[in-house]
Amino acid sequence: MLKGQQKMKILQRKERGYCSFIEKYDLCGSYAGKRGIPIGVLLLYIFLKRDDLKFIEMTAEAESEVGEEHNIVHVEEKGLLVFKSEESIAELFLQKELQIWEIKVQYQNVDISVAGRTYGTVLSIRTPLTSGLNLIPLMSALEQETYKYHDYDQQMIDQMKIKFSLNQKTAIQSIIELKKYTDIWEEFEYGFRSIPFEFPQKDAVTVEGYSAKTLCRDYPLSELGAYNYLIYLRNDPENALQDLKQGLPRK
Repeated sequence: MLKGQQKMKILQRKERGYCSFIEKYDLCGSYAGKRGIPIGVLLLYIFLKRDDLKFIEMTAEAESEVGEEHNIVHVEEKGLLVFKSEESIAELFLQKELQIWEIKVQYQNVDISVAGRTYGTVLSIRTPLTSGLNLIPLMSALEQETYKYHDYDQQMIDQMKIKFSLNQKTAIQSIIELKKYTDIWEEFEYGFRSIPFEFPQKDAVTVEGYSAKTLCRDYPLSELGAYNYLIYLRNDPENALQDLKQGLPRK
């Protein structure tokens, strides 16, 4: 995992309620960068599309003061076809100012209820007292699946996955980190789109006397690793230089 990135948190594990267990998870490691798609709506859409979940019904509503009229949307199985894409469900939520949603599904032959918010990553899940479901694999899979929905060049991502042995999540995270530094990103992108990878012959990005080419040549770093190391040198030069001296054996 790249430095500073989050992963799923278990906020509450199987607290006994009146007639069900209540669990809470924060999928804070989800990717929320697709334009126009609130992260809570994306998580709901992924629930609706998963093959291992049988949809029963969904309710979403706007927030309001007690006694005030507000929008409520209720969808049963036959109405599920209206959500053909993540954009279509996001449009509904934004138009009607829906803020809270709840979905009922069947998972491993057990009926469960999942509640979330349009702009949040915290999910509250109710399961029967008689069930012994382990929801952690499902929550982890949901978080991972958010990385399929983005605005980047998927062809480039696929090539990065092959060349650097990455999965979808780490490829997206690598791009996010590189794009924080325009000069480093532009040089990496240009070199990556060349076959084979092409480092600049002149005017290369240099940090503390190192270029990506020299790092890749002299240390056990891939091209991607070399550009990530430039970021490390820029942000924490003292430790990065020390690691080069002691922690990275020369080829």
